[in-house]
Amino acid sequence: TYYDEVHVSSNGLLIFDDGYSPGTDAVGELGTDDDVDALIAPFWYDLICDEACAVSYSEVAASSETGGAQAVVIRYDNLTFSEGKVSFDSWLYSDGRISVVYQQFTPTANYSGVKVGVESPSATRYLALDASSAMPFNVSNPFMVSFTPWFRPSSGPPQTVPVGGSVTFEFQTDPLVGLMAWLMVRPFTAERVPMQRRFVRLRQRFWDLSWVSTAWDGGLHTGTCLYNDTASRSVSCQDTVATLYADESCNASSSCMNSVSNWVDSFGNSCDDYRSLGFCAQSGEVGIAWRDNWGTFADWEEAGTHASVACCNCGGGEYGWPAETRDCESVACPQGSSG
Repeated sequence: TYYDEVHVSSNGLLIFDDGYSPGTDAVGELGTDDDVDALIAPFWYDLICDEACAVSYSEVAASSETGGAQAVVIRYDNLTFSEGKVSFDSWLYSDGRISVVYQQFTPTANYSGVKVGVESPSATRYLALDASSAMPFNVSNPFMVSFTPWFRPSSGPPQTVPVGGSVTFEFQTDPLVGLMAWLMVRPFTAERVPMQRRFVRLRQRFWDLSWVSTAWDGGLHTGTCLYNDTASRSVSCQDTVATLYADESCNASSSCMNSVSNWVDSFGNSCDDYRSLGFCAQSGEVGIAWRDNWGTFADWEEAGTHASVACCNCGGGEYGWPAETRDCESVACPQGSSG
């Protein structure tokens, strides 16, 4: 979601919700769809801004000290709460980073009621820090907390796209599992007239080497097993984008091969989906994005198997040099039968 304005609350909140009503934010919870959503909470508490208090705003030009990004700084000075006083700066960078610098605070105060974090417009996605145990308010030295998007633009000047031409925009990413993002492109004409927005869905993938096989060319009385005693398949060493490598590359890295070629679960999710979407962990357990109401991996079984058996990324798969031939399956004839 794109925002071009922010509501600055004296209760230590930066609110982007268009439906926000001032005076409704003294009490609330991160991750709860309440009167206040779409927010950054540098220090959310029922704060008092008396004569000694000040809330100010400034803009900072891009420089090496800001990581090449422009920044907006919202400063809270000498706010009072039931336990003491606090002063902090909230830095909002043009590349999506957020930093909060806690300049002054009361080390002996009880911070258990303070909320620190960020929340999406729907409140379904949020990140909350425990101010009383995860943050060093019990010491006197200033400290900083930063929130960094896994996908963000690199620094650089604005560029104009010529008619029929193209330009290159560079981005930075962090290798974190289970994350997706939407990139919104907001084009303008030379006269600054807005044009139609475009959205691009991004999904984190990981480069690695793995064995990839075709399906066996024969099964129980099917394919080559109708006339032969052995079935075969092709095996190759490939990277994440299907570039071929010498077999020795996979063998040297102890690469794994998914135990079922091109396996997908009953919903259509592949082994790569399970990894990149955070559905499973390498240990074979459910991943950070797996929801409790989905049940277990076995509830989504397909082709007689499920993710923790079929997928290398989920603790399954096959290790070692994979076989390219195997004996055809057979069924023993019932006792007393003939022919």
